Amino acid sequence: MQKKYITTIMILLFAIAALICYAQYSQNRQPVLTIGVCADSYWDVPAGESTALMEKAIKLFQSEHPHVQVRLITGIQKSDYHEWLAEKLLAGEEPDLYLVLADDFSTYASIGALRDLTDLMEKDQDWSAENYYPAVIKACSHEGKYYALPLEAAPSLMFVNKTLLTRHHIQMPDNHWTWQDFYDISRQITTDTDGDGKPDAYGSYAYNWKDAALSNNVQLFSENHQQAYFNTPQLKSTLSFLIKLRELNQGYEVSAKDFDLGRVAFRPLTFAEYRTYQPYPWRIKKYSAFDWDVVSFPVGPEGKAIANIYTMRMGISPRTRHPELAWKLLKTFSYRPEIQLHVLDMSQGLPARGDILSTPEAEQLFNQTMRDDGNHIALSVINSIMSATMPETNFLKYTGAILQADTCIQKIISGTLPMDAALNQLQADINAYLLQ
Repeated sequence: MQKKYITTIMILLFAIAALICYAQYSQNRQPVLTIGVCADSYWDVPAGESTALMEKAIKLFQSEHPHVQVRLITGIQKSDYHEWLAEKLLAGEEPDLYLVLADDFSTYASIGALRDLTDLMEKDQDWSAENYYPAVIKACSHEGKYYALPLEAAPSLMFVNKTLLTRHHIQMPDNHWTWQDFYDISRQITTDTDGDGKPDAYGSYAYNWKDAALSNNVQLFSENHQQAYFNTPQLKSTLSFLIKLRELNQGYEVSAKDFDLGRVAFRPLTFAEYRTYQPYPWRIKKYSAFDWDVVSFPVGPEGKAIANIYTMRMGISPRTRHPELAWKLLKTFSYRPEIQLHVLDMSQGLPARGDILSTPEAEQLFNQTMRDDGNHIALSVINSIMSATMPETNFLKYTGAILQADTCIQKIISGTLPMDAALNQLQADINAYLLQ
């Protein structure tokens, strides 16, 4: 009898041990997805809980996929993120999903460091590229294929010092203003009020040739990025306009300090900066000395109201063991309306989906995050601007080509190089570089 009792106990102990082993085995077999992100703001502005929206999306995903573990790898500052991710990729230890900085996207897509998402997109009946703003989803493509999805976006806007305009009895420009309006206002603003023979207020700061070229229908590169177009009438008229603007300053180089002190009427900035520095308390810390708002960029004679849009992208590692689950998680961040809506109150950017901003819920959230008096740009205007933007140009040799162009064009604007000869030589040099 005692022997039978001992045998029974041993069987029970064996069964318990087997169950424990099975549980540990099952846990080890549980799918795990890792995500690499920046610890601070992607948009280079002050941020509170920078991963709060992502954590909200992860919670939603796990409520629908409770068998999947999701681990958010954070603590990496944006300034260190490029090097961190590059090291992980070289070691074959990159996360399953990761943010891709703008300067890295084309390189990573070209060298196979991002998974081609085409097959996942084509068989997903609940996903459509048409639900995104065209420029935002285009920013995630490389040579006709998609290697990322957009999480957020931030268009360029024109900052306007309303206090300075009022002091000169000038009305705030609307969203249909032109280069001529821009020049006329800048000419009126650029004055010498203390009698020292030098202007002490200025028209603009940091408005560069790429901003102006975009709104004047200047095409710098062919669709296949094998040919450059720098010696064109549109670019020449653009540079002539910038030379006229510069001459108003009588040789003075306008600085960021001049702008911060309220001495400059116009400056480009991103929507993320507008959202951060317009409401309290960052408004008080940054620009409390003058009243300001934003409008779209002025339109050149050959163009239309258009600006660059900057996109926060996330891609999937080609080495992930769980591509289908990684796609579903990526889609939760990028595509789910309930997550995209909360970009408006939990981040500094704008939703990547084009159908969010027109909803009453979006307007309510946006107004809550801005000034209580409602004195800010309307969400409908922002929606129009988002619909008429261009993605930042980014192909494998773009950075090198644009550095060459910058050096040459700055010399043209400053008057140290003749325009026609310099642009002709620049086009030849960049064409040779693109074909190397």
